[in-house]
Amino acid sequence: MLKRVSILSFILLSLVLLDGTHAKAKNKRKILIMPTSPIGLARRAQCSAGYYYENGCRSCLAGSYCSGNDSKVQCQAGYYSDTGATACSPCPRGTWTDQQGTQYSSNCKPVQAGYKANASSGATAQIPCGVGYYSPGNTDICIICPAGYYCNAQTNAAPSPCVPGRYSPTTGAGQDCTWCPQGYFNNVYGATACCKCCSGFYNDQTSQTHCFNCPGQGSVSQGSAPAATSRDQCRFQLLDYVTSCDQDRAGGACPPTQASAVVTASANAGAIMGKRGGRMTHLCPNAAEKRCPVSQSRAMVGKRESSGGVGAFGVDEDIGPYECLDVRSNLESCGGCVPEGEIVGEDGGKDCTAIEHVSSVKCADGQCLVRACRQGYKVSDDRSSCVKASEHKHRGSGVGAHGGGYDF
Repeated sequence: MLKRVSILSFILLSLVLLDGTHAKAKNKRKILIMPTSPIGLARRAQCSAGYYYENGCRSCLAGSYCSGNDSKVQCQAGYYSDTGATACSPCPRGTWTDQQGTQYSSNCKPVQAGYKANASSGATAQIPCGVGYYSPGNTDICIICPAGYYCNAQTNAAPSPCVPGRYSPTTGAGQDCTWCPQGYFNNVYGATACCKCCSGFYNDQTSQTHCFNCPGQGSVSQGSAPAATSRDQCRFQLLDYVTSCDQDRAGGACPPTQASAVVTASANAGAIMGKRGGRMTHLCPNAAEKRCPVSQSRAMVGKRESSGGVGAFGVDEDIGPYECLDVRSNLESCGGCVPEGEIVGEDGGKDCTAIEHVSSVKCADGQCLVRACRQGYKVSDDRSSCVKASEHKHRGSGVGAHGGGYDF
């Protein structure tokens, strides 16, 4: 009897081994029969990937992964998994987790503003950006503070703009912005530089949003060189064309700072300013006027005092110092600009006062019209010049003490 039982056990064990070998080629649940007694065997299940065994094959739990070896493994910090996962996934960029077994990506924590994740994916911590940098959050990088701003905390969510009167010329500023020094100002937020006080203004204080007018005297302003730091530096000069030393808020540009031609305080200077009138402007106030270059060293007190069509003065970045002239009526720039010391300009303008032997001349609609000539000379037929009396056929009514002329 015992012999028959032994033979039967041997046969059953052989069948079990053969069935187990055949089942390895199949991706499904496999049954192994193990002996638990001389006449019995126990059973155990081997599950597919994404499942684990616990009284049967079960779907892998969120926060773990199951690779198909009948067990589940908890996700490490920086990773998460959904139900039935065969592997854990890294937390998305800009998020992090320091916990093991994180379930679902929604449980990866977003990086706070002022911090960055310690890795581009699978981050396990968030770290402060530090001074000179900022972060809006949900990122793995910190951004350097731009020029015109400062970032003075360890955790800056956004850069702070320099307030008016201060500036920051470089990126990465970790402290408050620098004060504008004496002689300078700005009146915008986020400035990267300060503006020089304009000629005719001064500033004896730091961190200022405006400059102070030099004290005036009559029609002649007590001006100053640009960036004056004291009213003691104010001096007599022609009024500058900047009416106020204010920064252009729209473009953030500083106003021109060139000083106008300096003259001594004299009756002549007062007379000139009385004639030319008012403070000078950057653009010609009259649309009919033209900006003509002028020598900055010229005192502007000679023959131009008697010239018609005189306008404002200024300084242009391209042409330098200029004056606004109505070239339709200006004697010395009739029809176009005529440089100092020249008779004819590049644009066809003429200096009517330079016509030889002329004693009276007019600029009308951009054309020089001779009124009268000196003794021995007569007005030409086209009224553009004076010719010798012997070479000209006079008009009876046009002969006078100074030679032939016209009334117009």
